Amino acid sequence: MASTHGQRLIFSFLLLFAFYTVGCIVFVHVERPAELERTEENRELYLKMKELYSFAHCEDPAFQRLSFCLEQKQFSESLETYFNDHGNAMVDRRQWTLLGCVFFLTHLATTIGYGDSHPRTPEGQFATIIFAIVGIPIMGYTLMQVARLNLRVSILLLRKLGAKVDSLNAQISVLWSLLAIIIFGGALVYHWLEPWTYLQSVYFCFVTLSTVGFGDFLPSSPSTQAFSIFYMIFGLGVCASIISLLTGLVAEGHSAADSFVSQNMKDKCRDCGSSMRG
Repeated sequence: MASTHGQRLIFSFLLLFAFYTVGCIVFVHVERPAELERTEENRELYLKMKELYSFAHCEDPAFQRLSFCLEQKQFSESLETYFNDHGNAMVDRRQWTLLGCVFFLTHLATTIGYGDSHPRTPEGQFATIIFAIVGIPIMGYTLMQVARLNLRVSILLLRKLGAKVDSLNAQISVLWSLLAIIIFGGALVYHWLEPWTYLQSVYFCFVTLSTVGFGDFLPSSPSTQAFSIFYMIFGLGVCASIISLLTGLVAEGHSAADSFVSQNMKDKCRDCGSSMRG
């Protein structure tokens, strides 16, 4: 007996839940201690470099306005910024906590791969290969089921409003509308959660949903990461459906162009043969 869409959707979420559960257990165990150790090492290195340029009495009122002391403060701030901006954070970024692992597994299985969150230990790198092989098909199946759910719910709501969406073209229009809502609506949320302009938020949404994942803009807070997990799962399937439709149009265009060229060649060859017989 064929399974219903609801059963397939539940099955896909159970698979995804198992993938997240096992993945979080593995990566928290393997990567979290190494992350804390690196953070402490970076903090110690920063303090040692800062001591090379420090003058202990700069905090005294008599020396605070000295140019050397002012430059020392600027140097300390610049050094701290450099450390944090080049992957040597002195504060715990919590990339391998429970939430951080779910976020990592999501952009691993969706093949977005932002690049900022990646395993550093050999065990974590090996585990990434295994979880990618297992997780990518699970996520692909889940995204397909979620995209169907999004489309069905949208069509049901439109029908209740009196709209006719029975034709294929009407359903394609619904898909395009869903994609626009997801991109521009999601950008509003990111604009609110992150210090990004609205245009930067739209850019991030498109780069994410197209699975390009440059990594130049990244969710920086737990709330943004939590939203991004749901955003990717509910948005990627719609974007993938649109890309599939566009790919079909390109293939149809190629077939039409190929038929046109082949027919012209046959006509020309027929004309050449007639001229030679004449």
